[in-house]
Amino acid sequence: MKRISVLSSICILLCFVIIMQTKVSYAQVIAGGQDHSLILCDDGTVWASGLNLNGLLGDGTEIQRTTPVQTIGLSDIVEVAAGTTHSMALRNDGTVWAWGTNVYGSLGNGSAIPSLVPIQVLGPGGVGFLEDITAIAVGLAYSMALRNDGTVWAWGFNSTWQLGAGTFPFSATPVQVLGLNGIGFLDNVKALAIEHNHSMALRNDGTVVAWGRNFFGQLGDGTSISSIFPVPVVGLTNIIDISVGVLHSVALQDDGTVWVWGLGGDGQMGNGITTFFNPLPIIVPGLSNIIDLEAGRGFNLALQDNGTLWGWGQNNFGQLGN
Repeated sequence: MKRISVLSSICILLCFVIIMQTKVSYAQVIAGGQDHSLILCDDGTVWASGLNLNGLLGDGTEIQRTTPVQTIGLSDIVEVAAGTTHSMALRNDGTVWAWGTNVYGSLGNGSAIPSLVPIQVLGPGGVGFLEDITAIAVGLAYSMALRNDGTVWAWGFNSTWQLGAGTFPFSATPVQVLGLNGIGFLDNVKALAIEHNHSMALRNDGTVVAWGRNFFGQLGDGTSISSIFPVPVVGLTNIIDISVGVLHSVALQDDGTVWVWGLGGDGQMGNGITTFFNPLPIIVPGLSNIIDLEAGRGFNLALQDNGTLWGWGQNNFGQLGN
């Protein structure tokens, strides 16, 4: 009886080990870049597939992957962001990691050398490491991070002043985003949205500020003048979500309505008019009870509380799904 009991215990232990080793991980967060995808699993690991130019996938190679491979060296990750040229991840300890193309310092490690594996983003001025971060965003060759004190930090390409911190061409380490109209530093921020050439921030009071390129009024300040520092988006209050396309912007109000401004030549305004220059937010007619939204290159998607999905704007590749 004793021998049977010992064997049974050994079998139970082996079964437990096998189960633990074959534990299935589930996708928890997804992020899509221009030509690659990132998947954050519930065990804190990151997986990637698609184009792997300059190490976009972070697997130590430049081999294109048609099925997901694990990004090297990342654990305890809580957020991922994918851009055109590089990728980023936020760890649960508030540190930030980046990989991929680094020509303009978009990886934030003080150099212009690409990395095939994740490297830690340095602190302001290259001193120490960036910490206490609660959210991240990736644009075209530039990056942004929200700190737990409500301040915003940016690094990378600054050709159209999208970093919001001055007129220098680029920064290879994080710099702090200036305050409203260039006074002090931006604070009380709770969400970020960036894309190609302009950036936006949602503040705790439900207002929105924007900076960078403004040729088509995508900053929403009533002009077409680009700005090196954040300016208020006119007339928006009680906003709960924001998103930016390449040349337009959208915002979701707490009453479920959607507001949009900027380039409208492909119908991005959703009002049946293809006006190119829309420098002030307008409400999208016919949409209500919206709970989530996303801006694409020249189109928008909105999710209604009954589970239906709405799209409008550019549809040359069938991106509206109609």
